Amino acid sequence: NTDLNGDGDPYDLVLHLHRPTTPPIVNLGLAAADPIRVADTLVFSVSEPSQGGLDFNGDGDGKDVVLFSHDILTGETHDLAVASTAPLVDSHWIAFPVFEWSQGHVDLNGDGDAQDWVLHVHDVTTHVTTNLATEGTPYTFERRRIGYLVYEYLVGADLNADGDISVGEQIPKVIHVIDGSVRNLCVAGVVDAGDDDRVVVRIDEQTDGGVDRNGDGDVDDDVLLVFESEFGTSIDLGLDGADVQSAGEWLAFSCSESANGGVDRNGDGDVLDRILHLAKVAPGVCGSTLRYGAGCAGLHPEVPELHMRGCVRPGYPIAVSLLRGAPFGQAFVAFGTQRAELPMGGGCDLLVSPPMPLLLGPIPLSGFGSTRTEAILPLGTPPGLVRMQGFVLDGSAAPPTVTNGLEFDVQ
Repeated sequence: NTDLNGDGDPYDLVLHLHRPTTPPIVNLGLAAADPIRVADTLVFSVSEPSQGGLDFNGDGDGKDVVLFSHDILTGETHDLAVASTAPLVDSHWIAFPVFEWSQGHVDLNGDGDAQDWVLHVHDVTTHVTTNLATEGTPYTFERRRIGYLVYEYLVGADLNADGDISVGEQIPKVIHVIDGSVRNLCVAGVVDAGDDDRVVVRIDEQTDGGVDRNGDGDVDDDVLLVFESEFGTSIDLGLDGADVQSAGEWLAFSCSESANGGVDRNGDGDVLDRILHLAKVAPGVCGSTLRYGAGCAGLHPEVPELHMRGCVRPGYPIAVSLLRGAPFGQAFVAFGTQRAELPMGGGCDLLVSPPMPLLLGPIPLSGFGSTRTEAILPLGTPPGLVRMQGFVLDGSAAPPTVTNGLEFDVQ
């Protein structure tokens, strides 16, 4: 019945440190949970109510769970002063979301409310915490890149170009903590695996625009998409899958026969089984896409984004998505074999040349500035590298905005 953290009661779990020095056991004097080691630092969460109701994050109450760090070498303990738990670790960095309401009802991402989970990173060597000002829940942190999920309704934007803002749609994104660059995977789904720079997403066909992505005649499946953040590539596997394991250039996953067109994949005379599959997902395989160029907003507030999915073969459709364009504007997508700089006005350049005999458009955009369509490369298109880029007109005399570019191998 000893009070180990000085809050007047003997009922708390108090963090101790064992080390091969004198004294061998050190009481840190804090009611803590979930300790993790980050380099030579312990990071853990402290319950304010279990610590006598002390206010550790400066929000005026003693009701939160707040992150702390303890330097094992110097013995110094630091209050990070943010309400959060269970951070993700990458080298000497930790990443975690902070709920605005628990941080004193402060708007941390500048959207005008205090209802969001906002991403932060902390460097345990410098004791500096950085607000990334981005709403989302992190699920992986590798090589300074955080993979996180964003609910559309919380940011008020159509993030997967399906023409709506749905309460149930979670969109995976990746942010680089050094330069702040953000990649939107432009699909609604859940993360099945995340390892190093690879993220595997199970796309929910129903919530992601009602598109049949595995060609089985329905929109009831969860179809696998692979995203490689280091190279900026995405690879559409075109199969309903689960139980994903990643190793090097390969993915292993199981597929339901009934959910993939009712095909007997193991030759046993029925379509009731789950079949193990292996897929090579290195950049450059059929279905991979490389992003290049940052796009150009011109006189508009946002840069539009271009996304493409599918295995590119002449005569077969690929899915093309555009978002963050001018609401109710008109989009065009140009194809070419070379990178170039063709002036479009307003300081924007089109980075595709020479043009191929394929120009999509005009394509009407929704009120959210988004659209989806299909493109089919002409039969006889030779194998090799092809590039595509979009531009958007808003109906006025203003010059167009220009999307990022995409390049891919024609198989």
